[in-house]
Amino acid sequence: MGDYTRWTFDPDRDYKSVFKQQGRVDLDADWNEFVEITDRRWRSETVDLGGQDFVPASTPDAFFITPTGANGFNIAIGRMYVDGLVAECHGLPQEQFDPILGEMTGTNPVPYNNQPYYPSPLPPPIGAPEKNRPGR
Repeated sequence: MGDYTRWTFDPDRDYKSVFKQQGRVDLDADWNEFVEITDRRWRSETVDLGGQDFVPASTPDAFFITPTGANGFNIAIGRMYVDGLVAECHGLPQEQFDPILGEMTGTNPVPYNNQPYYPSPLPPPIGAPEKNRPGR
């Protein structure tokens, strides 16, 4: 959410960039247009090169699920693309330097119940009767 003056992006115009003009007042609409152009380019390029859903060769075990006991499992580190959007599991410490991205990343998988976007409330168990599901 935020306070924006306008959204001007229109993919039918086929713009590839926005230039800053000397002496012109900066407008949030110009920045928003740039962000939308760039986001569309990245998403279309990702789908065109890799497909709609894929795990890149650089992180072949991304999101691999490993059981850890009764009702528990770990989520492996890496990136995957779903509908052209990247999902990333950054892992837990100990960290190491990733030379491809130029940043630190975890080296240990993430337990399901320790993930950063852990659902709250928890979803119902698989196979739970409809009457016991939230929102019913």
